[in-house]
Amino acid sequence: MSAAFPAQLRCSDSSEVYAVEIISAPHGLAVRLQDGGQQWWPFDEVRASRQGNQLVLQWPHRPSRGQVCWWLIVDDPQTLAAIAAVNSRLAKGKSAPSASSFALQAVLIFAVALVLLGLAVWQGLPWIAGRLSAFVPLSVEEKLGEASLEAIAPRFHRCRDESVERILRRLETTVPSSGYRFRVWIVEDESINAFAAPGGYIVVYRGLLRKTRRPEQLAAVLAHEMQHVIQRHGTKAMLRSVSLWLALAFFTGDANSAIAVMVGNLGSLAYHRADEERADQEAVQMMAAARLDPREMVSMLELLNQETPELPRAARYFSTHPLTADRIEAVRKQVESLRVATQPLEAGTEWPPARSACRTEPASQQL
Repeated sequence: MSAAFPAQLRCSDSSEVYAVEIISAPHGLAVRLQDGGQQWWPFDEVRASRQGNQLVLQWPHRPSRGQVCWWLIVDDPQTLAAIAAVNSRLAKGKSAPSASSFALQAVLIFAVALVLLGLAVWQGLPWIAGRLSAFVPLSVEEKLGEASLEAIAPRFHRCRDESVERILRRLETTVPSSGYRFRVWIVEDESINAFAAPGGYIVVYRGLLRKTRRPEQLAAVLAHEMQHVIQRHGTKAMLRSVSLWLALAFFTGDANSAIAVMVGNLGSLAYHRADEERADQEAVQMMAAARLDPREMVSMLELLNQETPELPRAARYFSTHPLTADRIEAVRKQVESLRVATQPLEAGTEWPPARSACRTEPASQQL
């Protein structure tokens, strides 16, 4: 039989204390009252505190009738030792966590874990995706480019122009070993926009084409977009933008949804500033190698920058190709350091080319 140890019970309606005995058990205390009654105080329901050498225990389950006594005062060393032998935490005046406390802790732990996972996905996967883009086969990039072209510029809304293609061929001769077969389409839309899809697919909107004053200015746009392809900036941006979707696809096995999101997001992707600066620098070198006046890169950037306040729809171009004064100034300094023997483009008798010159090809020849 377990030994009983002395303690005191204090009630709320009196300053008097009553001598009781307690028997410590693995999961609680049995309190023997003077009238022969007994109470069971479970450790997981008792609240504890230390006041000097006294251990004060509070039992929240107060009797509804009769004398309300729920303060147990323990100052006897042997009693304290008996309690410490079965529950050292309580003997030190530390309450056992309640079920609601456990639940709250579990929720907090889960929330923190979720935040950490989100940060890992947001920061880690995009970084990994950017590195892995260098290992994406050209054939895969072409498939992504084809799907992107169909999603953003459906075949019945685009056409090909011989004058624009001659400019592209002139630039393409400067990168014979790139591995890409570049193709350019005009989209019959008055937006000030252009973009390059992975695999060498370049789209120029009619609105941007109309704003060019000379074919060399369009050459600057094409050179810039070609460099995005060569440097795989579009592939990197697509992977970064859907890194979370790719992670979910990995766990759910629904890869098609991730690819659909990747393709659908191409038209609104924002390149990193470093990507834009790299595309500018390489485009200037490309124009110089093609014996085109690289100063037209500066004039085109300034022209686009001037159009922003006049044409609200032009914001679409700047959301994907953000222009800054520093970026334009960097291109100007690069151009000033070059000495190039230029040869003008012979794009045709009319510039910009008329809408009627743009031809729509049969579906089998579109890509």
